[in-house]
Parts: sequence; C-alpha cells; structure tokens
Amino acid sequence: MKKQRIIFVCNALEDFTRVEREISSDSPAASKKIFLMAVALKQAGARVAIISMGRGSPGNNGKYFKSKILKYKGIPIIYAPFSQKPILSQLISFISLPYLLYRINYFKGATTVIFYNRVTAYISSLIMSSLLGYRRVLDLEDGEFFPDEKLSFHLFYNKCKSILYTRLCNGGTILACRALSSGHIKNELCYFGAIEQCVSEISWQSDSSIKFLLGGTVSFDTGAGNLIEAIKILRKKDELWSRKLEFIITGKGDCIEHFKKLAIDNTFPIVKVAGRLSDKEYSLMIDKCNVGMALKPNTGILANTTFPSKVIELASAGLLVLTSDISDVRHVLKDGAIYLNDDSVDTLLKSLKYISQDTYSCIDIAKKGIFHVNASCSMEKAGSNLSEYLFR
Repeated sequence: MKKQRIIFVCNALEDFTRVEREISSDSPAASKKIFLMAVALKQAGARVAIISMGRGSPGNNGKYFKSKILKYKGIPIIYAPFSQKPILSQLISFISLPYLLYRINYFKGATTVIFYNRVTAYISSLIMSSLLGYRRVLDLEDGEFFPDEKLSFHLFYNKCKSILYTRLCNGGTILACRALSSGHIKNELCYFGAIEQCVSEISWQSDSSIKFLLGGTVSFDTGAGNLIEAIKILRKKDELWSRKLEFIITGKGDCIEHFKKLAIDNTFPIVKVAGRLSDKEYSLMIDKCNVGMALKPNTGILANTTFPSKVIELASAGLLVLTSDISDVRHVLKDGAIYLNDDSVDTLLKSLKYISQDTYSCIDIAKKGIFHVNASCSMEKAGSNLSEYLFR
C-alpha cells in the first residue's frame, strides 16, 4: 500500500532560517504546531513535506534570500524566496508557492494539501492544487468576524476570501477549537495540537522560589497588563508569601518594556526578562520553571475562537498551568489547571497566593494536567486522529 502524501502550505519557520532572514515578526507557536502536526503524520505513516513562505516583517536593507530546502526531523521544509522589500515579498510568495507546489509533483498518487489559515498569499497555490487534482484541507486557527459596519473594500475582500477557501477546500477543515465550527464548514476535525513527550516526575523545592513563566506575545491584549499591575501591588504590600514568587518573561510584545522596568527594581517578587528565545532556549527555560501562565482575557471577540496552544506544551513539561478560562482549555486540561474565571487583577492575586501557600495541591493539579494532555495530545493520539480524518 502506497503511503499517503501530505503537503503543508504555511509560513512555519525554524530558528536557523528565522535568524538568517532577520525575521522577528513570526509566530513561534504557529510554527511549532505545524512542525509537530507534520511529525505526528509522519509517525502515523504518511509522507510529509512543508512548503513555507519563510517570511516576516521585512527590514530596510532590501536583502534577497533564495529558495532552499532544510529538514526538520526528517521532514523536508521547502522555503520560498524572500525579499525584505514589502511589495516584492508579497509578489514573490504569490508566484513561488504554486511553482514549488507544482515542482514537488513527484508526490504521485493521492495527495492532500493543508493550508494554514486563510492567507492571501496562498490563494494561487490553492488554485494550483485544485488544478493538480490534490485534495485541499483548511487548517483554521482564528475566528473571522465581519462587524455590522458600512461596507468597505477590506470587509468585502475578506468575505470573498472566506468564501473562496470554503469552496475550494474540498477535503474539509481542521479547527483550532470547537467554537470555530459553523454550518458553512463541512467535514470538521477539532485539533488542539501534539506534544513530543510528557515528563514523568514533578518536584518543587520547598526552600526555593516558585518560578512563573509568561511567554509568547506579551501584550495588553493577551492579559500581560494584569500581571504588571499584580506585581506592582505585591511589591507595595510586601507580604511574606509573595517573596517566594519569581516571574520570568519571554517573547515579544508591547508589555516587554514595562516588565523590563519592573526587572530593574530588584525587589520582591523578582522579575526577569529573557526576551525572544530560540526553541532550544525556551525548552531549557521551561525546565527551570514551576508554573506556566496563559492570561488572554476571558472577554472579547477572540476569547473563545482561538486556542492558546502554549497550555498543552506547558502542561506536558510538568508545569502547573495558570490560565484564563477560555476556548477549549478546560475541555483539554479538565481539572489539571488553575483557571482565572474573570479578568480582574484581584482574581489573579488570589491565585498567586494560593499557589504560594499550597504547593502540594498545586503539584497534584499539575500531575493531572500531564495525564489529561497526554490523553488528548500525545504524538500517537494526534497522528491517529489526523490520519483517520485525512485518509478517510
């Protein structure tokens, strides 16, 4: 029996290419989700390739980077050419993606192409895959909202793009969370991600600090502002329990500078800002921490139509997950996390105090998180669910 063929069309970036092309506006979480999805399918027996735009917000020096091929755990990543001139970059992606898709037509037989989100630059390759007779599947990561406002070109264009993807993706849609399901989408699969492995033991040193990790997009929109205010309050009150807390901030966003100012003042609770890290550096940082935070607000139009994939990575690493109660997080982690039921600073402070004063209960919760995330998102489970859906 011939292996099933899977091609991803996306903008996933591994660290070497990101640094080489001087890209700082990528999404590490999106890249990791794609790479691990590809690995899960490969382990399930599929033949997998990734075509990536390999681009981000361009610099000002006008550099041009040729197409190239790298491998991630045995999976070829074919990077399209990239120019740091914005208009040229868009044009290159639009032309090169269908060309690369055609060139790897050595994938004889039944082939499925997975498009990561409804991206304008993928439309030409979406049409090419249709002409080649490939099955097309949309991986929908974010909800789309069309507010009741005066018709504009931007609104009209987004509606047309949504209709085009819905009609041409004849193989169905992979959803990041259940709230994205709608009557317009057929053949759905809800997929939360995959984990490489889970830790087997958890231990917190009773005589050392409790390290909290906040990473990814560190902005007011993602709830980082509440943590800033909470730290200021804790420093003002200077209660004994808060001296055990240490906050480590990684990633990027409009709150980074605020955390840097807090880090300068070397008082309790301690704040350290690591900034943007490579995948390897981030993994090492996770190993040093006890609690992982996902603070995206419970309210807002995107609260339930995006899934914070960081929570499954944090839980699988044995960290206690402190998270807002959004999307399908509770569906996946169940009683294996501490949930913030509202967006108040007071609720966050109460959770921080609980974690500081009852570490034994917190370790038990973290162990439950490991169990639940392994049951839902192990590499074997992810590969089985994806292959059953894609090769049905």
